[in-house]
Amino acid sequence: MLQQVLSYQIADSIDIRMFKSAFKADLYFNDTDELFYIIDERQYIYVFKYGVVCFLNYDAIKISEFLRLISSYCRNKFDQSLEEEFKIQTNSGKNKIGFNSIEIIGEDIEVLRLIMLNVSQSVALDYYHEQTTKMMEETNYHTQILETKGRLDISGINLKKIHRANARIKKPHC
Repeated sequence: MLQQVLSYQIADSIDIRMFKSAFKADLYFNDTDELFYIIDERQYIYVFKYGVVCFLNYDAIKISEFLRLISSYCRNKFDQSLEEEFKIQTNSGKNKIGFNSIEIIGEDIEVLRLIMLNVSQSVALDYYHEQTTKMMEETNYHTQILETKGRLDISGINLKKIHRANARIKKPHC
């Protein structure tokens, strides 16, 4: 059976403790950083403290509804989320990993959870890579100005903003 994983980086972080107390679905696994819900047969939602939500076998309408629901538990919600898609072929003849897909012999919930975890970490890493690239470009720009003019053309306030953004990138939650 072909199944689809969709993972979204929607915010800097999600207050999963508060969300857990408000969202009353069948909680299969949880710890301080993540919540894994069984919603229906072969439908799962994985919520991560570091701002990622992952869905297995969900259509676009139900995903939109859930993302609206969880948005009030997000800190620094993004205007546009990053997303990653992954296909799982269950009950395959052998285990086989491909690009954005995997074939697995059985259909064990722990294997599906692990796949969802890895896809979610991948989208989070994409986000931090994007943020790091932006910071490097901005830093290089200011370094070039410093080299040519001997001084920075940036206000103290903006320099502090860059420093704070850089500090956030150094401390990812995943």
